[in-house]
Amino acid sequence: MGFQKQNGSTARNVLRNIVSLSLNTGEVVCYDRQNGIVVAATSSSAPKDVAGIVALPTTLSDIVVNIQPIDYENDYVVNSKYRSNISHNYQRMAFGDRGTIDNTGADIEANGVFMQTDVIGSPEEYKIKGMFIHPYESNSVVVRTTGEAIDTIQDSDGMVITTSTITLTLPTAVGRSGKTYTVKRNYASGDTTVVPTGAETIDSGTSFALTTDGESFGFISDGSNWHIIN
Repeated sequence: MGFQKQNGSTARNVLRNIVSLSLNTGEVVCYDRQNGIVVAATSSSAPKDVAGIVALPTTLSDIVVNIQPIDYENDYVVNSKYRSNISHNYQRMAFGDRGTIDNTGADIEANGVFMQTDVIGSPEEYKIKGMFIHPYESNSVVVRTTGEAIDTIQDSDGMVITTSTITLTLPTAVGRSGKTYTVKRNYASGDTTVVPTGAETIDSGTSFALTTDGESFGFISDGSNWHIIN
C-alpha cells in the first residue's frame, strides 16, 4: 500500500532524478545530496532528507520519478512493520521495509520521521495513521557541563563542557548521519577522552583526547562512525 495521503491537494507533484531505481507507488524517496539524485528511504533516513512519496512506479531504466511532496499538516495511512498498537500513539517512528513504518514500540528521537496518531482497523491489519515529522532544526544549542569521571553524550546535548578528567562516550553513530556534538575541555590538568560506542571509530581510531585547557572539537556522524571537525 505504501503511504496514502488522507485529504488535501495532490496536484503539486514534481519530478526528481533517479539512477537505476525501481520504485512502487506509495514508497518514500530521500535526497542523496552528494550525488544529486533521490534514493529509496531507509531506516536511517532523517526528516530533513525526505523528498516525497512516489506517485507513479518506476523501472531500472527510468531517469526521473514523479513524487508527491510531503504535506506536514496532513494525515497519512501506512502499513506498519508490526501489529498496530494504539498505545504507540505520538511515538516517533523510522521507516521500515519499502513503504512501511517500523512501529517497534519505542519513541525514536534520532531518526524518527513519522509520528503515529491512531490505528486503522484491528492490530492484525498492520495499518496506522500519522503525520510526517517536520524537518525543523532549532538554531539553539543545548550546552551541558559535566564533572563526572565517566559520562555519556545525550541526544539532546549540543555542546558538552568538561570540568575534570573524564571519559566521555559518544552515542552510536548509526541512525545519526550528520549529527554533530561539540566537546570543550575547561580545566587545568588531565585529559577529556572521547570514545565511541562499541566497535565504532573516531577518525578510524578508538578514542580521541582533548589535552589542552580551553580546546574544543566537534564530532560528526557519517551514519556508521564518527569524524573530528574543528
